[in-house]
Amino acid sequence: GRLTNFVGVQADVTARVQAEAEREEAYRATERAQGRLAVLAGVSAALSTTLDAGEALHRMAAELVPAFADWCAVDLAEPKGGVRRVAVAHKDPGRVAALRAVPPTAGVRGGVVAAVLAAGQPQLYSELDDDRLAELAGPPERLALLREVGVTSGMVVPLRARSRVLGALSLGLTGTDHRYDEEDLSMAVDIGRRAVEYARRHYHDV
Repeated sequence: GRLTNFVGVQADVTARVQAEAEREEAYRATERAQGRLAVLAGVSAALSTTLDAGEALHRMAAELVPAFADWCAVDLAEPKGGVRRVAVAHKDPGRVAALRAVPPTAGVRGGVVAAVLAAGQPQLYSELDDDRLAELAGPPERLALLREVGVTSGMVVPLRARSRVLGALSLGLTGTDHRYDEEDLSMAVDIGRRAVEYARRHYHDV
């Protein structure tokens, strides 16, 4: 009687709630996919609108912030050793100077960028609390700059041409709403690939 009807109503409500949740998740997944496609299209457009390599990298960084990152840095390996920071962007203009001032490598230990340049493998740091940041930062002055820049999640991917690693693309988040995941890392690798393809089209020695 009444109990059977109640159970039936409850089951129907539960099924409707579950179906609605699945629709919302599918909608969010579609939005994320469309957002990623828009970012990739923007990066390709930014790289194709100039023949100047430095300007192209600046435009790429500006395209990635804030659409895909809260900040972005591009570092290139120098032919005679060392690493040079060639492009930066930050959603907070007041933090650009700090981002530009962060040394790409971290003292004798090298740091994350140096490790990516050496091994040619992308690195994902989904969760970066202050202890983990201190562990990765190296010298205290570098840690202070990174704290000023702000980073709660980050990725570093190589800019690879054939067997050579030309540089690294670093991307960071400063807020608490999102953390980078493996899908984001795959997209960052794709962005790095596009940057290298641009270089190979315009600079034959790459």
